[in-house]
Amino acid sequence: YTSGPSNIVVQDVVYAPGGHTGWHSHPGILLSSVISGSIEWYDSRCKKHVYNAGDSLTESTQTHYVRNVEAVNAHFMVTYLIANGQPRRIDQPAPACAAALGLD
Repeated sequence: YTSGPSNIVVQDVVYAPGGHTGWHSHPGILLSSVISGSIEWYDSRCKKHVYNAGDSLTESTQTHYVRNVEAVNAHFMVTYLIANGQPRRIDQPAPACAAALGLD
């Protein structure tokens, strides 16, 4: 949620095979579209969602983790809508369920 002065940032993201984000959250709203490849997106309960080329998703302030387990690059575009002066990303500790799945 943001009201008043805001930053809108567009980021072109590529994760090589095996690449991941680590556990994190955002202080605003994100709109993401997968351009090529696919990503696994995990919520704070370690529930996996798979997004493929052509898929889009919306994120908010919940803690999550993204990784590329494919043999090709995962390319996606992210648009951030955050309150002015806020960081785009806030690192978070891994939830208890992450260790069993190898999600560091």
